[in-house]
Amino acid sequence: MRIDGCRHHNALILAGFQFIRRLINAKVMKDWNMQMTNRQLPECVHLGNFTEQYIHCHLRYITLPGGSPVGTCRIGAPGDASAVVDPLLR
Repeated sequence: MRIDGCRHHNALILAGFQFIRRLINAKVMKDWNMQMTNRQLPECVHLGNFTEQYIHCHLRYITLPGGSPVGTCRIGAPGDASAVVDPLLR
């Protein structure tokens, strides 16, 4: 998946990331000792500490598709030439 291929989606993800960073710093979160990790990706650290450029780099390295690739296949009786698996999924 190319996360850098869609500027609109990048902007949404960046805004969400920035919102979470602000939320973590809210007083109510501090009362619960909520923290966001400060570990940085070695591939992106040269871009600064959580700068916009760093976040875009980070997204290119760690973003995964949200869907689960699945498919279907025909189940049929043994000997059914159009079936992919039998009723016991063999």
